[in-house]
Amino acid sequence: MKIVIIVLLVVLNLGVAGGAAYFFMSKDKPAAAEGEEGAEGQEGEEGAEGEEGGGNKKVSKKRKDAIFESLEPAFVVNFEHRGAVRFLQVKVDVMSRDQGVIDAVNSLEPMIRDALLMILGSSNYESISDTEGKQLLRDEVRVAVNDILKRETGEGGIEEVYFTKFVMQ
Repeated sequence: MKIVIIVLLVVLNLGVAGGAAYFFMSKDKPAAAEGEEGAEGQEGEEGAEGEEGGGNKKVSKKRKDAIFESLEPAFVVNFEHRGAVRFLQVKVDVMSRDQGVIDAVNSLEPMIRDALLMILGSSNYESISDTEGKQLLRDEVRVAVNDILKRETGEGGIEEVYFTKFVMQ
């Protein structure tokens, strides 16, 4: 009887693990389908307004969903502060509303990582210790990523950069 229970538990666990893997690995496909439907719906709404003459009628334009991409692994840099070696570990996520921009980020990741390592490594400990300094650093990172994208693809497209892990020692 014990063997039957153990076998059933193993089969149940494998089923749950397989279902979870399927769910997490296929979650990008529905988001892409929603984006396509949103674009078609947006065109349809605009066309309806144009036919009626528009004017006072409110038409809600559906904004594309945000797409996030993590730059993995986290960035780790060291710098000197008052004679001691300090370390900074930062996990960076970028956000765009265009899958083409995210694809460009992935293909240009070595260039982007190099630029970000230079920016993070040249940071001043005091300047990034407070919230305002971290915000300025995020803005500098976003500008650097968009500059690389513009130089290599002709257009930027990263709306926001998020630090999802920020550890200083």
